[in-house]
Amino acid sequence: MSTSDQDELSHFLDTVIATDDGGDVNALVHCFGARPWQHGEMLVLLRHLLGRVRLRAAFVLATLMTGGGQQDALLSLALSFGGFFYDKPEQEARGLALLPAQMDALSAKERLVLLETIIHPIMRALIRSTPSPTHAQLFRLLAICQGAIPAFRTLFDWEATAPALTLATLQQQGREQARLITLPAPAVDAPRPRRRVVIFMKDNYLARRILASMTAHGWSAAFHGKPDWIVDLPVDGRIVLELCRQQAAELLIMDFSQVVHLLEKGICQLLAALKHEQPAMKVVLLTCDAWALRKGLVDGEPDGPHTPLYQTMLAMVDAIWTSDSPSLSSWDEPLFAGKVLHAHLPHAGHLGQPDRPLLPRMQFIGTALDGMLWSRPFWLLAAARLGLPIVQQDHLFAHDPRQMQGSSALESYRQHMQRLQEATCCLHFTRKRDMHSVIVTHRSFEAPLMGALLVQEHAPDMHRFFIPGEHYLEFRSVAELAAIARFITERPAEAEEIRRCGNAFARQHYNDAKLLGYLEKFLWP
Repeated sequence: MSTSDQDELSHFLDTVIATDDGGDVNALVHCFGARPWQHGEMLVLLRHLLGRVRLRAAFVLATLMTGGGQQDALLSLALSFGGFFYDKPEQEARGLALLPAQMDALSAKERLVLLETIIHPIMRALIRSTPSPTHAQLFRLLAICQGAIPAFRTLFDWEATAPALTLATLQQQGREQARLITLPAPAVDAPRPRRRVVIFMKDNYLARRILASMTAHGWSAAFHGKPDWIVDLPVDGRIVLELCRQQAAELLIMDFSQVVHLLEKGICQLLAALKHEQPAMKVVLLTCDAWALRKGLVDGEPDGPHTPLYQTMLAMVDAIWTSDSPSLSSWDEPLFAGKVLHAHLPHAGHLGQPDRPLLPRMQFIGTALDGMLWSRPFWLLAAARLGLPIVQQDHLFAHDPRQMQGSSALESYRQHMQRLQEATCCLHFTRKRDMHSVIVTHRSFEAPLMGALLVQEHAPDMHRFFIPGEHYLEFRSVAELAAIARFITERPAEAEEIRRCGNAFARQHYNDAKLLGYLEKFLWP
């Protein structure tokens, strides 16, 4: 498509959107028929409309195009989602009839692009615009997702048989899958240096956890941060520089995402100044969303070259502290060689015991309807359909994010950890918005640490930190989740053994002293 053709199509898109804003379907039909566009051009237009969640305009265009005998995955998506939204079951069924085969015919990357640019924005908007969807509405949305996302057909296969589980088979299978990371920590009886630390990152519960844990560990830690992401480097940089001087800092900790956000605003100059004044000081970037740092859409796809500023920044960094995605292909890049510490973040001293009777139910603590993590409602829908003993409770931070910030963050976190302990059995979903990434999260460590039996969606990287079937239970489908529910009910003694083994393992390897010991040994071997 030539530049002039692109400009003309862009102008036409603006016209369509303005017409769509008027809400007149007949005007849209007239608009689309005002000029004979080529099939490929109309598909480009349809892609833009779907990506902007212009469902009315996309639905009208798809109806016109399919009426002319045209077929494409984009058309089927528009008919399916538009038919759902405007309650046109015949058109919805028409789109669903072709969608699975059309999506299967695409490459993995093509499907993922559609997922990220079209399906995710539409599902996020639909979930957010329907605060109390009925089961019937959710089942219809699930059917569309099953047609569009091949993995959903396995996840929510209603005909699959729930396997019979025993402790022996679970342990055997888990040990075959486990690839535990072994990290050296300072000897217990070795003198513990009083490390001097400055923490410069967003003022939230992560920063407060680290600060409290380091202080309790005997380190001298100073903190500077704001509740939001806005950093005025000329001002905040001077404050951090002065803190490092006062502390004679050995260690500076910052958030990876925040540093990347500040690349164009002079963060490299600040790091260079800090390193000049404190040449022995170590710089550590921590990240809890390493999966989001990859550039390649498909795991294993090369990330491509990074900007010179990015490379300059990493050259001054001594370690990346992360635990969510140890198998991420990005870590194999030369930029990260010898710099990645795969260890979880400390928990402000919170440890629990499995001293409450194990309840024969799984408690999901999280928002039932989450526009960003929109696969979660389907798990709860499936559990309701199968009659699984699952109780849902909103996350403490769901309705007031301010509880995650400032001085109140540690108290909210304490309450959160206490709720995990009281639950005795914690259900956790780990699939991210791209439906492809399933990662290790904070809950993956918190539940075992507090003495709860962790039941978690399958995430291969979890096998680097715990042994499935021995320290926690994992599921890959609704059928396997049903099998776990039956196992907990019918074999409570065996479920209790997994719970106790998971707690003992977590307390031994992931308590605050051990986690800070891993960091110290990594930086000062």
